[in-house]
Amino acid sequence: MFDSRWFAKVKVTKVWKQKQGEMTNEEARGDGHADLEEFQAAWTKIYGRWNPQEEMTVIEFQVLEVNPQWRSLLPGSFKEPG
Repeated sequence: MFDSRWFAKVKVTKVWKQKQGEMTNEEARGDGHADLEEFQAAWTKIYGRWNPQEEMTVIEFQVLEVNPQWRSLLPGSFKEPG
């Protein structure tokens, strides 16, 4: 069984407000989606709607450590910290 106490330790590097309509494909990919359209679909599924004028809080972070018990679940493109 996995240790569910923590998945990864992260350091928040930047926090800002951004209108949903200002989001780019590059930012959507950075969030783990194929493109902005896929991100919008996921957002709508979770929050009920996509409003280009609505502000969202964006949190940028750096992964410092990944719990070894969870590493097998990471995508192949993930680069270990350090």
